[in-house]
Amino acid sequence: MELTKRLLMVADLVPVSESIADIGTDHAYIPIYLFLKNKIKHAIASDIHKGPLTMAETHIKYYGLESHIEARLGAGLSALKKEECEGVVIAGMGGLMIRNILQESSTIANSLSWAVLQPMNHASDLRIWLTQNGWKIVKEKLAKEDKHIYEAMYVIHGNMELPSELLAEIGVTEERKQDSLFGLHIEKLMAHKKKVIKGIPSNTMNKLNKEKREKAIKELMELEAFLCQLKLKNS
Repeated sequence: MELTKRLLMVADLVPVSESIADIGTDHAYIPIYLFLKNKIKHAIASDIHKGPLTMAETHIKYYGLESHIEARLGAGLSALKKEECEGVVIAGMGGLMIRNILQESSTIANSLSWAVLQPMNHASDLRIWLTQNGWKIVKEKLAKEDKHIYEAMYVIHGNMELPSELLAEIGVTEERKQDSLFGLHIEKLMAHKKKVIKGIPSNTMNKLNKEKREKAIKELMELEAFLCQLKLKNS
């Protein structure tokens, strides 16, 4: 089976494992793909909604993998038992939602060896939370699908400090800088900062908006400087 570029990016980060869980499964595409690629032997495809889970069951049955992939109804990691899986995939959700899932089921999260996370937004908030709560970001990948740049990360338990908020936003691993999409990723972030700045009048009297605008200007300047250094290094 073929995956979209976003899902393939996620699947590529999953290590060879005995058993995994795909939280908020997308039609069980990732578990099925990983099994067919001999990267896993067993998986739990879970979702909080019956509709997506029914679709997952249909795909699992189509590939004849009922004895290897179990579709399970449940919210977040609460669908799992302690030490039932080596690791989890949580993809296609907001970064704050992913953070909440890990936070609300900390006993299960702490029993995992690894997690592959693919935030659709708030990636910087997720990175900051991870590094402040005993997780270490080991690998990061980017994927371009249509006009969107998606990012994913492979994390394990360990100590890690973020040198700056800038790295929390653009990514912390050295290999990320070698990614052919890295420059475009920064440009997309810059475009977002410009949109924020443009949306708040420079003469605003609202304190929160003023602080938000000033923060966006500072971050834009940091991104511009980083991109300039990156281009000089690669020239």
